[in-house]
This record gives sequence, structure tokens and C-alpha cells, in this order.
Amino acid sequence: MYPIAESIKKNKKIDSEIYLAKITREQFEKDFFRMFDYVRNVLETDIEEIDLESDLYWEG
Repeated sequence: MYPIAESIKKNKKIDSEIYLAKITREQFEKDFFRMFDYVRNVLETDIEEIDLESDLYWEG
């Protein structure tokens, strides 16, 4: 291959890796904050209903 063609091919590969990393990061942040909001909502709404003593020391 010609040096210019190799350079273009290399740059396209780097660009695609950067794009993939960006998309992966955005998806991770989206999933993280969605889970964080879920846990926060569960704790805010159900904290009064939890009987810690019976939940932690369940006797069967």
C-alpha cells in the first residue's frame, strides 16, 4: 500500500475505536444513572415499610 492509504486506514481505525469508546461510555453512564435512580426511589418510598429486625434475622 501507499503511505497515504495506510495513514488513512490507520486514522479510520482510530476514529472508529474512539467512537466505540464514546458510545460505550455513554451507555455505561446511562445504565448507571438509571440504576442509581431506581435504588434511590426504592429507598425513599419503602424505607418506612422495612422491618430491619425481621428482615435481617429471619427465622424459618
